[in-house]
Amino acid sequence: MTKIIEKIQAHGAMVVWTEVRMSVIGDPYLDDFSAVARREHILLIPNILQGISDHPQYKSDQIHPNDAGYAIMTDRIYGHIKELI
Repeated sequence: MTKIIEKIQAHGAMVVWTEVRMSVIGDPYLDDFSAVARREHILLIPNILQGISDHPQYKSDQIHPNDAGYAIMTDRIYGHIKELI
């Protein structure tokens, strides 16, 4: 991931990373996501699927959001980046 982030930044683009939590019990990669975000100076939006993944009305199947779910994600992302663009 670091190499991908560095390539994007080398082109002058801002990197926005969304955290996807994979388990209700715990996710062993969450600390790694935060550490990479701090080290590479990128914006990390936490738990982008909160309130989406556990509500069928926002999902097109067992995993993926539908249009309504993606609209929620878009609003969350915009809320984090609007002051930066």
